[in-house]
Amino acid sequence: MGHPSVEKSPRGVHRDNSITADPREPTISFLYCLSGSGNFRERRNEFRIGPGRGFLFRWPSDSGYSLEPGGSWERICFSFQGETALVVTKQLLERHGPVFDLPFDSEPIRLLLQVFEETNSEEKPSPFR
Repeated sequence: MGHPSVEKSPRGVHRDNSITADPREPTISFLYCLSGSGNFRERRNEFRIGPGRGFLFRWPSDSGYSLEPGGSWERICFSFQGETALVVTKQLLERHGPVFDLPFDSEPIRLLLQVFEETNSEEKPSPFR
């Protein structure tokens, strides 16, 4: 199954990995790999992240992600702030850990990609549909 182009980014998330957020609030990010691969480090654990794999983390923190020298990957990132995001993330991390294997056609990824597409389309969806 193909995936949408990620040349544009939704409001608040930029291709250069900068995120428009309130710096006074903790931020939750979910990064999902569409192609290529990279690494995610969380505490003392390092995970290889390839297509169909994503990771959830809170920042600022000691977590991080990177490419191998000369590597590349195409990924999308969704970031959230607020008390509800913190509570839900804590529950997800306790139950499942930080790394998720989610096929491109899984319901959560289809919904996230739909949000991504809608926030990047020239024609904005109506809030009244």
